[in-house]
Amino acid sequence: MNVVLLISTLIFAFFNHGEAARILGLFATPAKSHSRVFESLFRELAVRGHQVTFASPFNLQWPLGLNESSGGSIQYVKLDDQGALGSIMGYVVGPNRRPLAESFWLWSIAPDVCRNELHSPDLIPIIDGGKNKTITFDVVIVESFFFDCFASMSKLFEAPLVLFTSQWAPQWAHQAMGNPDPWATSPNMFLPYTHKMNFIERLHNFIHSAIALLSRKYYELPRQDVIIKEVFGENFPTLAELEKEAALMLINSHPITNSPHANLPNVIEVGGIHIQPAEPLDKELESYFEASPNGVILFSLGSLINKDNMDPERLHTLTKVMAAINYPILWRWDTTDVPNLPKNVKILPWIPQRDVLAHKNLRLFVTHGGLLSTQEATYEGVPRLVMPFFGDQQSNAQKVVQMGVGLSLNYYSASAEEIASAINTILTDERYASRAKQLSNAFRDQLNSPLERAVFWTEHVIQHKGAAYLRSASSGLNWYQDLCLDVLAFLLLTSAVALLTGIALVKALSAFVASRKSKVD
Repeated sequence: MNVVLLISTLIFAFFNHGEAARILGLFATPAKSHSRVFESLFRELAVRGHQVTFASPFNLQWPLGLNESSGGSIQYVKLDDQGALGSIMGYVVGPNRRPLAESFWLWSIAPDVCRNELHSPDLIPIIDGGKNKTITFDVVIVESFFFDCFASMSKLFEAPLVLFTSQWAPQWAHQAMGNPDPWATSPNMFLPYTHKMNFIERLHNFIHSAIALLSRKYYELPRQDVIIKEVFGENFPTLAELEKEAALMLINSHPITNSPHANLPNVIEVGGIHIQPAEPLDKELESYFEASPNGVILFSLGSLINKDNMDPERLHTLTKVMAAINYPILWRWDTTDVPNLPKNVKILPWIPQRDVLAHKNLRLFVTHGGLLSTQEATYEGVPRLVMPFFGDQQSNAQKVVQMGVGLSLNYYSASAEEIASAINTILTDERYASRAKQLSNAFRDQLNSPLERAVFWTEHVIQHKGAAYLRSASSGLNWYQDLCLDVLAFLLLTSAVALLTGIALVKALSAFVASRKSKVD
């Protein structure tokens, strides 16, 4: 598949050098894992000869790797989020986390994030260039999440809008595209459910989703519209109007790691787009793995969980678990200053996780259940113990359990004995490893790679000036029109009128017959 990608890249560079497009990407969410997903596409677009501008709170992680023949380039634009990430983490990490409250918290900081990022010094010249028509772009790609103000840039540059999600698409993104999103089988991304929900779970999903969508439409988006009008003028369209004009949506999802979903032609699943071929481990790590032929356990709760938000008591619980496990444990942690660190534990502040997951001696991945970690482990066929914290991690954990590739525990309430027991169960029951390998084969078995799909459809939208023929008319309908409730109401009303008219006629006829009969008598 990588050979195909290389060949297609060379062909594009040779034949289409004169057709390079100018592509603008703006990704507001102050979370590095989100930025990694989007960067994958933009790096490849630059390799294929396009002139891309990538705006994010985080600098590009990978070297560009462009050669002179491609003619492509990447301009990085720093977005100033004013430390919003610390504010987010301080709220959502904790035992009292609630999905709906988490959504409202993200929306509560959205206006400040939008205002700060739209006034970023690196971005201001681009906005000014759009206003005075000295800078143009052929397409604008933005994240669809909670910070949606950058959809405004498609109007500024009069360019097609592409929505891109770093995880399973929010329900409002499906709604904007007119994409079917049945709440009976499509849970909100923050709820701990998969597509197989019982009645109580469907009830919860319905209430949660209705509140979230109504709040966003009538309160949260208008608050971001205020910022948009401050920057672009009072007559500028609303975000709700702009997102309904989106030409394409790319979703970082796959039926194995998320839920099966029916999608329109302009809604493309690209789950695992960030996964690159594994690189060899450095000499130190390779020696560590080779010295452990019976296997190594990788323990990583993600880069956002660290000594600053880890309760000392829970830290003690984790080290107690590690001491009880008869395997070497490679732990990604931001400090080696850990009391009573077991001898079988090796701590590194950074681990090449994608490459480690590919090592033949890795037996188990203890993880927080972030989507990128889930996709990488699925790709490499590694069983998992998931201890989720926030966001979509709860849903990802339930999917791991449902697919039979691991177990899930509540991080805050699980005892050391329960965690150790779950680890030993996964290690000793071969069904978990067997199922993980089976799903790895299925995850890899695709007609083309997620990156190839994302590049193809992005270029398709550019080449065909927004590809309006792909857009569903349902994106322009109100919810009651989309559900044909107005038609149903009309049918019920006309049926009721017909019934009442019939009853009235029967009564009138009966009365008439009765009066004639009385006259005869």
